[in-house]
Amino acid sequence: MIGLTRQLLLRCLMGMIVLLAVGCERKAPEPELPDVPVVEPMESLTAVDPLQQAATEAIWNTGLSLLEQVLNSQADLHRALQTLLAAPSDEALTEAQSAWRRSHENWHRLDPLLALADSSPGLFAGLQEAVFNIDAHPLLPGYLDAVAAYPYSGIVNDISLTINASTLRAQHGLTDPGDVAIGFHAMEFLLWGEHGQRQPRDFALIQETTAEQRSAGLNIADLPNNRRRDMLLLLSHLLKDDIGSLLSHWRGPQGGLYRTYHQLHPAVRAQLWKNAALHYLGQARHLLEQALHPEVAAYDGAHSAFARHNLAPIAAGLNELHRLLSDEQSALPWFSEPEFGERWLAALASTINRMQTATETPPTDEQRDQLLSDLGTLQLQLAAEYEQHL
Repeated sequence: MIGLTRQLLLRCLMGMIVLLAVGCERKAPEPELPDVPVVEPMESLTAVDPLQQAATEAIWNTGLSLLEQVLNSQADLHRALQTLLAAPSDEALTEAQSAWRRSHENWHRLDPLLALADSSPGLFAGLQEAVFNIDAHPLLPGYLDAVAAYPYSGIVNDISLTINASTLRAQHGLTDPGDVAIGFHAMEFLLWGEHGQRQPRDFALIQETTAEQRSAGLNIADLPNNRRRDMLLLLSHLLKDDIGSLLSHWRGPQGGLYRTYHQLHPAVRAQLWKNAALHYLGQARHLLEQALHPEVAAYDGAHSAFARHNLAPIAAGLNELHRLLSDEQSALPWFSEPEFGERWLAALASTINRMQTATETPPTDEQRDQLLSDLGTLQLQLAAEYEQHL
């Protein structure tokens, strides 16, 4: 009787953890699939499997390593922006844009791990906030700078808003998630403009005001070019701060994310990573659907629509997922049947290769449909695998 009561209590406790892990999700992308809790039998949760402990620690340390790489690539981006602002030119603008693409792609290698933010929001709400500060999208371009229909719109042109850290952070997500004022994609819009038409002269330092500007009460600091310059450099500083803050939370015992994760039993951590992998495949398919359809305009939410940097970040995240699921150091029992796992990973690798080809050569309609179908199939197969062996 006592053993039965203990078992029931353990099951109730595990149920509460699962509810925290899967509750309060954002609207799921097609195809809609429930997170599937995959755990060891409840009776074994009091014992720690050393291999599972090591594997879940290795996965966490992968996140640490990737974040350090993102921070390094952001430093390269910052130097490219400084060069652009010191002497605006076609070459300097192109290099700044290329540095942005590299840093942004490095960030998206983290996507399979960052999926914890949405697959387990009850546990990792802080991670959701960090991701929103670093990579919020889609955005309302007129919220940041001029667009064709509203040539005097945005923070750049609103001289009532001082360009400083507190202003931009206060404006970020002020009334709507599309009110993006910081992060990679705010910087993206400043670097490319509404239709990729940004010119080096848009970043030229203006040192004198015209008589018309002076009569309107404008001083040198109020001029759009100078505000755009100030905002671009400030965005880079804030991006460094936010990536560094996330790294600190991930790194060690004093970090909030670190503490939350390491307080969990390794069996629960393993379950959360499986939920995250399944959730990430849904996110990737949603982003792929947007990226493969050129009729999707920037205003409809395509990721990196201004930089036309759509497929490479998805391929980077899927590559990292493949590595996580096949690397011996992070070798959780991702698959109950090794033969199924080998086939599934081979299919994922094939999909990634075709996606990378599509970044160089525009795919045909048939190839686009096949990529979407293949990624959806991979998601469905993994969900079925987890459900079958629950």
